[in-house]
Amino acid sequence: MFQKHGTGKGRILLNRNFRKTIAMFLACTYITAQSAVFANETNKEDNNTYGALTENVYSAEYELSDGLTYKRTIGYHDTYGLQREYVLEYEPGSETKMTFAAGEYLYSRNTIRNMAAYELPEENYIAGINADFFNMSTGVPESAFIRDSELYTSDRDSYCLAEREDGTFFIDKPQIWLTLTDENGTEYNILDLNKEFTVYGLYLYNDRYSTNTHINSSNTSVVLYPYEDRLRGEELVEKLIEEDMADDTLLEMIDEYSIIDPYSQSGEELKQEIIDYVGTLTEYEKIGEYYYLITDVFPSIGETQKLVAASVNSNAGNEEIPENSYVLSADNSSYGYILMQFAPGNVFELKIDGNEKFYDVVNAIGTGAVIVSESQVIDDRTFSHYLSNQPRSAVGIKEDGSLVFFAVDGRQTGFSSGMKLLDLAQRMKELGCVYAANFDGGGSTAVNASLPGFDLADTVNSPSDKSERKVSNAVIFTNSLEKDGIAAQAYAYSDYYLTLNDYHISLGEIIPADANGFSAEWSTDADETTASENSENNSEDTQVSGQAQENENNPQQETDPDAGVQNEKTQTVESQVTDENNTAELSEEKSGTEEPDGEKADEETEETEIKDEEKLPENLSLYTKDGKGFVADGELYPAGFTGNIEVYASLDGGVTENVAANVVSIENPDKVVISTEKTVIAPFESAELSVAAFYRNLNVSSGIESYEWTVSLVEPEEENASDSPENGEEQQQDQPASQEGLTESEDIQPDETENTEEAQEPEISAGIIENGIFTPSLAGVDVEIKAARGDVEGVLKLTVDSYPFVDMAGHWAVKEIYSLAKQGIVKGEYGPDGEAYYLPQRNFSRYEFCVMLARMTNIGEDLPVPEYPGTENTEQNQEQEQASADNSVPENNAEQESTDEEYVTLDFADADNIPEWAYEAVYRLYATGILQEIMRTDENGNIYFAGSEYITRAEVADVIGRICDPAPDDYVMPEYIDIDEQSRYDYSLRNTLYAGIFNGYEDMSLRLRNNLTRAEAAAVFVRLADYLEGLD
Repeated sequence: MFQKHGTGKGRILLNRNFRKTIAMFLACTYITAQSAVFANETNKEDNNTYGALTENVYSAEYELSDGLTYKRTIGYHDTYGLQREYVLEYEPGSETKMTFAAGEYLYSRNTIRNMAAYELPEENYIAGINADFFNMSTGVPESAFIRDSELYTSDRDSYCLAEREDGTFFIDKPQIWLTLTDENGTEYNILDLNKEFTVYGLYLYNDRYSTNTHINSSNTSVVLYPYEDRLRGEELVEKLIEEDMADDTLLEMIDEYSIIDPYSQSGEELKQEIIDYVGTLTEYEKIGEYYYLITDVFPSIGETQKLVAASVNSNAGNEEIPENSYVLSADNSSYGYILMQFAPGNVFELKIDGNEKFYDVVNAIGTGAVIVSESQVIDDRTFSHYLSNQPRSAVGIKEDGSLVFFAVDGRQTGFSSGMKLLDLAQRMKELGCVYAANFDGGGSTAVNASLPGFDLADTVNSPSDKSERKVSNAVIFTNSLEKDGIAAQAYAYSDYYLTLNDYHISLGEIIPADANGFSAEWSTDADETTASENSENNSEDTQVSGQAQENENNPQQETDPDAGVQNEKTQTVESQVTDENNTAELSEEKSGTEEPDGEKADEETEETEIKDEEKLPENLSLYTKDGKGFVADGELYPAGFTGNIEVYASLDGGVTENVAANVVSIENPDKVVISTEKTVIAPFESAELSVAAFYRNLNVSSGIESYEWTVSLVEPEEENASDSPENGEEQQQDQPASQEGLTESEDIQPDETENTEEAQEPEISAGIIENGIFTPSLAGVDVEIKAARGDVEGVLKLTVDSYPFVDMAGHWAVKEIYSLAKQGIVKGEYGPDGEAYYLPQRNFSRYEFCVMLARMTNIGEDLPVPEYPGTENTEQNQEQEQASADNSVPENNAEQESTDEEYVTLDFADADNIPEWAYEAVYRLYATGILQEIMRTDENGNIYFAGSEYITRAEVADVIGRICDPAPDDYVMPEYIDIDEQSRYDYSLRNTLYAGIFNGYEDMSLRLRNNLTRAEAAAVFVRLADYLEGLD
């Protein structure tokens, strides 16, 4: 509370303990608030430290600028999993400049790069890292900020990284204390400089804060100007005269004043004119009764500045902060009454005290809690989020005075988990820090770096917010080097390079950099050669090859090993098996499937533009040393070496060189994953296998040949006899013998030579694997494919489907028959042996054609279908049959008339002969009008459908051509040898050919008069399905 002490000279102050309480309360209101109290020291040198539990899997280091290195590391923690760390190490006094940046105003947030652009627009921005905790809604930092000895904002009992005048650094609390003292000696304690306003206390602002105070409540605000001299008007006139600064006008006015009565009215008026005129000749400004020489606002710890009140507003709100001034504010509900007593012209002294260690500090930026002190780990558990894994940022000071800036990604399962605060402390100690403190973490953690070959620093870590968060302030690094753009170095970049020691890995795109690390162009003076043509130079210790692959900046991507492989393209290669017994009956379906498609593929290949290979200078060499593998055609081959391999680049034959990439070679992965496009394949298909190796959940470059492959049958699980259907029962229920109008005909001849004697069955191979292609040897089985490397193996279970029909294996139309069977379009029939047969060489009946077409297209599915009339000939059926034969309309009763209006009449002579299994299909197709052109007529002129007879290829074309879109007028039919001129203009035939349903035979014939076989029908219907799907 405010208290007055003594008499005369009053003393108004805010109790120090209460002030600290308020400060801590305010700190807790920050989303990113943080503790500032040392906790227990932890110095356990055991196997439970962070480093002892973490394996360094991959790291790469780059010199960004003189005295500044950047290192990124991928580690694997026994509990947390993958961790991605980023370290900037800086040597003070080097050519690289380190700056604490806050942007234009404290009351704002910016990306680190934008801060750098504002603070040092003429410098080259090399790197940066986020720093202090801050209020997420305002951007105001939690702790103090000092730049070039100027105090931008006070602390709230928080720590700072501070730079002394001699260039050395330390971490401590500024403990800033601001006191305003008036002419009577009354002291007013100011709670904060440039912090968010609350009702508790006096707040001081200047234009470092913002353009306005951002106070939303009623308050009293006093505008204060700093000054270094104060004079009365007469004193100012004397000063000008003494310093010989009076001009002729002033001298004339003084002469006039000397000859008149100074106490007269005219004398008083002239005196005031002289004083007013003097004010125009100097930088002094009149406030109240005095003239003040206004100086710059420059608060500094350990310094005192004189202030004068220029105005007092007791009804203030969000007030503008005048340039080069202070605004002192207090809420009218609490301490506003104090400021209401101030008046323009009141003068004060602003004294800024604090930790004496900060009296010679030139730069300081806020931090969180100290986590390492005198090489001892500090275990601070004040806040709950310190006990959970989070993205973290930190700063440390090493024994030699160099600085370590550290960040770790977090909140990204499978990529980087983050650290607890104790882990962070242990990690900073492991990095050699004697003192360390944490910066703001979570979504604020961000690291920028300009890697060699690039001109501007960009985000190199993976922020948990998916993009870099705007923050309060940051540490940035710049230099003033110039870019010449001439390639002098070369680099390859990837998240990581990890390969098996007997395989290889692509280095990806090779990036040129000039001598100062900026982007560059490959020299045009040197002869150019394509990457694949670069020659290989071998020496005793090095094997050299220059190469880079185009558009391969990230040859390895993060992959969840349990979700399959993302880096290797997979596809199923279907093998086509030709039935040698049917070569004499080579149909259009075979020739049309292979030759036209092959021709189109060739044409597309010819039209494809082949991208030019990346060209590299002939004098670029990529090589390794000490027998650690070799580089060839842009690929690093460990050649059996296990460990870290540095790939060097040189453009002058090895006189100068740089490490272009770091590759880690391992002997065995810890996980292998096999994948393929489909886990259920047809018995005639092959499966292209892809394999991925992982080490610590990172993808390891490997190939099919890196593993030992085995294939074995998976024994089926035994079923209870009561749960299994009788032999053939399930199939027969699905498809009775008459499903397609066929009985157990003589076409099916069971093998009567079956050997009933029990024999020892030889071991049968489930399939073979060659070059990553699995080809099954059996149908209707489950197989287990294994890829083993050392003690680690990957397992893939694959199902080889059964043939729907026993007579389709090896047939040229096996794919088409299989496809239609799986869709339920064809169902075949059963022989005396209980097996399902398709009978591919048998001709196709007109009923079968209708059933398949209806199933395939759903033509007429919205039409009502009358009940199947059955096989009994009622009087009405006989009357309808006779009427149909006589082409007359029978006399029907009222009920029949109602039926005629609702249903289409099947007005052909053999309508009553339609079997039940084909009735609905024939009805729908006939009702839609697509069968009319294939109806047959006897010698008496009676119209018949003749569904049991075979359908010709011409009739198929007639029907399907009415389903297809019309061929364009300019379509020219191929020169088939058995088509007359008139047929070339047949509407349906043109449509069928243009749609690709018919393609013709190899001898350029169509053979339209031939009957359609069931195998040909399968091919035709598959093409029709593809065509109709393309229309959708």
